[in-house]
Amino acid sequence: MQDLIYWLQSLEKMASTIYSEAAACLAEDRKLANFLEQLAEDEQLHFDMLGSALSACTVLDTFPESAISIDRGSRIRVEQPLLEARAMIRTGVFSRSEMLTCITQAELSEWNRIFLYVLGTCGKHFKEFQKVSAQIQDHEIRIKNFLASLPGGESHLARLQELPAIWRRRILVVEDNNELRDIFCYILGLDGEAIPAANGRIALDLASEQHFDAIISDIDMPEMNGLDFFRQALMADPDLQGRLVFITGGIDEDAAIFAHKNNIPILRKPFGLGELRETVQKAANQPPPKRRPGN
Repeated sequence: MQDLIYWLQSLEKMASTIYSEAAACLAEDRKLANFLEQLAEDEQLHFDMLGSALSACTVLDTFPESAISIDRGSRIRVEQPLLEARAMIRTGVFSRSEMLTCITQAELSEWNRIFLYVLGTCGKHFKEFQKVSAQIQDHEIRIKNFLASLPGGESHLARLQELPAIWRRRILVVEDNNELRDIFCYILGLDGEAIPAANGRIALDLASEQHFDAIISDIDMPEMNGLDFFRQALMADPDLQGRLVFITGGIDEDAAIFAHKNNIPILRKPFGLGELRETVQKAANQPPPKRRPGN
């Protein structure tokens, strides 16, 4: 499994460099250049996150066994579109359509399926791989949205729609009122998978084992309140910063100051279910904190 992950890392690094160079070559097409720069940042982030996941597994000295290896044919099929893009950049002779074709071909190759296999297998055991899955899913959505905005982008987009989802958005719902917890899970489940927790202690156990794109939490709860839950969850996983939403019927001054300091939105009961859904979607769409290589 380690060899597969190292190879995937090398692809992410190669793609990041190629997209960055392509953006510089296509600087006059600002929309495309901005898109390519974003893809380059995405690929670098994936590279760094895979490194972090590898480090976490190495510390535990535990890797799932891989049932597949990369043969020469698969390696060529996956790397060829990226190598073609790099060759076009070096000659300086290529069009926007040719670059988009290379991106589409790369995404449609075994690269996606191998990632799906590795992240799915390792994600069952290691939370860090779940985070990579969520970020790569956001990357695919970004590509699809860009193609949908282009005149004539339908042909590329139609092929990308065939890709299987790498990650399904996951929301943790922390609420001690059974009826409220049920309806919150139903509404937020329209946008992904909503996981219920009756108090902060249960939620902390879940958050330590699984990656959540966003968390909504009541403040006043038995066992462990929302403030204590958030403090401990953030200490264990700094990536949760900006991804929490407080829900409450009333809030004291200390809690309000804490929420403001940590940039946590507060929904005061009663609030609309549409407002809840919109607020949680915004939290889930927060970009991850910048990572230094190796962190």
